[in-house]
Amino acid sequence: MKKTVFYLSLFTITSFCTQNAYAQNGLKKVNPHSQASVSFEENSLKKPKITSQSNELKGLRKDFYVAQQLKDADRYVFVMRYQEAAALYEAVLEDDYAKPTYSLLQSIGNAHYYATRMDKSFLWFDTLYKAYRDQMDADDLFKYARALQGVGKYNKAAHMLALSQKKAKKEKTKPSNHTGKGNVATAKTGSVRIKNLDFNTCYSDFAAHMNSNGELLFASVEDPNIKVNWYNKNNPQYFDLYSINTTKQQRPIKLSNEINTSYNETSLAYTSDAKTCYFTRSSDPNTMIENGDELSKIYKTIKVGNNWSDPMPLSFASDTYTIEEPALSPDGKKLYFVSNMPGSIGGNDIFVVDIYEDGTFSPPKNLGPIINTTANESSPFIGHQKLYFSSNGHPGFGGSDIYEVSFTENQSFGKVNNLGDTFNSANDDFSFSIDETTQTGFFASDRSGGKGASDIYSFSFCEDTKIIFERR
Repeated sequence: MKKTVFYLSLFTITSFCTQNAYAQNGLKKVNPHSQASVSFEENSLKKPKITSQSNELKGLRKDFYVAQQLKDADRYVFVMRYQEAAALYEAVLEDDYAKPTYSLLQSIGNAHYYATRMDKSFLWFDTLYKAYRDQMDADDLFKYARALQGVGKYNKAAHMLALSQKKAKKEKTKPSNHTGKGNVATAKTGSVRIKNLDFNTCYSDFAAHMNSNGELLFASVEDPNIKVNWYNKNNPQYFDLYSINTTKQQRPIKLSNEINTSYNETSLAYTSDAKTCYFTRSSDPNTMIENGDELSKIYKTIKVGNNWSDPMPLSFASDTYTIEEPALSPDGKKLYFVSNMPGSIGGNDIFVVDIYEDGTFSPPKNLGPIINTTANESSPFIGHQKLYFSSNGHPGFGGSDIYEVSFTENQSFGKVNNLGDTFNSANDDFSFSIDETTQTGFFASDRSGGKGASDIYSFSFCEDTKIIFERR
C-alpha cells in the first residue's frame, strides 16, 4: 500500500513538472507522454491532422494527464495568455483517447480568436461547424464569421453573420452589434499615401498623435532587456511615452520622469493649451483585477512652470476594473476612455465623462450599443463631431479594425463605418488619429511587412490614383 501511494505521488509530481516545462517552452505541440503530434504549420489554412503513434496512457494516468492539461489551459485563459492555452488544448487531442468534443474544439477556437490569430481560429471553428453546427450558439457563429473575415472568406462570413443574428433572436439574447449582411463600408475614399515611420522598432510602437505644439507623441519601449513585462509573455517589455519633432528629424525623446515610471505608460492626451495631461499607467505587478488582467488607471498631471505635478489617478478609477486610453474632445470638455467597468456591454467598452470647470467629472457614461459590442472596443479619438475607434466586434477584415462614426452635439450617433482595407488588414489595426484640416494622421498595425510587433504608420490623402506604401 505504501509503495502504491509513493508511486502515485511520484507520478503526480513528475507530471506536474513536465506539464509546467511544456508550458514554459511556448507553443511546442508535443505531448511529453506520447509520440503523438499535431501537423499544423504556422500560416497554413489546411485542417489540422491529428495523428498518434502511441496509446500508452490508460486508466488513472490518462485521466490525470487530460485533467491536468485542461486545468492548466483554463488557467492560461483566465490570465489572458491565449496562445499558451491554445497549445495545451491542442495537446489534449494528440492522443487517440481524446475525442474532438464540442467543448474542446470551441475552447481551441476561442483561444486563437482572443489571441487574434484568425487563421488558426478559422481552422478550429470550421471544424466545430462541420461537426457540431446545430449546437453552435450565436456567439460561436459570430466568432466563426470574424475568423472567416480574417482569412478573406467574406461571402461565407456574411452568411455566418446572418445565422448568428437569426440564432440570437431564437436565444432571446442581444446579438453583437453588426449588420446582418456583414457589409464592410469604406468611409474614406480617394488615394492615400501610407508610410511606415523611420523610428519604428522591432517591438511594439503605437498610440501616436500630434499635440498642439507639433510634436508627435507615442508609446514604445527603450530597452526590452532592462524591463521584463510580468504579465504577458507575448509583449516582453514595458512601455514608456515619447515625443519626437518630425520636421527636425530628431530622435524620440522620453517624456519626463513624472509621467514615465518603471511600469507601463501607454496612451496620452493633452489639453489644447498643453498644460494638462491625461495618460494611462499600469499598477504594481502584484495587483490584478478579477479576470487576471493588468490593472490600469488614467492619471492626470498639470504643468507647473517647467515641471509636471505629481500625477494622480482620476476620481472614478478603481482597483476592480481598468480605465485606460484617454481621449479629449477638441474643446477639452469631454474625456473619452476605455474600460471594463460595471455597465460594460462586452469586454472593454468606450465611455465618456464631462469635465467640469472645477476639474471634477460627471459619472461615466457608456457610449451605448451603436458603438460598443459584446467584444472589445479601444483607441477612441475625437474629431469634429466624429468618433474614431477600434473594435473586433463590428464587421471587418479580421482582428481589430478602425471605424468612424458621426455624432451630434447631444451625442446621437449615426452609422458606424469601417475605414476599409486601406487602413485595415487581417491583423490588428488601432490607435487612429487624424488632423481633419490637413487630412493627415497616424495609426498602428501589426500587419505583415512591418518592422516590429506593431508599427506606427502615417497617412495622407493625395492626388495619385493608387494607394502608396513607403517603407525604409
